[in-house]
Amino acid sequence: MSIIVDITPLLEKVGKSFHIDESDTVSYPEDNLVLVSPIRFEGDLINTGSSIVLKGKACGVTRLSCARCLKEFDSPFDIPIKESYIIGGGLIPDKKEFELKEEDFAFQIEEDNKLNLSEIIRQNLITFIPIKPLCSEKCGLE
Repeated sequence: MSIIVDITPLLEKVGKSFHIDESDTVSYPEDNLVLVSPIRFEGDLINTGSSIVLKGKACGVTRLSCARCLKEFDSPFDIPIKESYIIGGGLIPDKKEFELKEEDFAFQIEEDNKLNLSEIIRQNLITFIPIKPLCSEKCGLE
């Protein structure tokens, strides 16, 4: 399963926006992310003319293993998300070396005008999870 949004109506006019409030049961086994609740995404998509900006937050609960005692525990998350999608696709220069600009780090809009928010959530969740998760601040110190 995944959270997919069709942005075709959004592309009709600069300044147009719409609100998203979606929940879905997603899984990221390739990243060893075990989610114990559906992910809820709430936010807005805005057509700025040159890009579609996604602003919102993803909430849910993931199961982690404590880095000290190895006990599994549930950890809620509430991640702010802000990403951009380039309208019309970006061009890659022919040069071997070139300077990267902010828009070079934006996602491309697929030809069917659908955005897979599950991938954005996955990438943000990976960066949100601590390198050494602990089941409690006092774990192993008692």
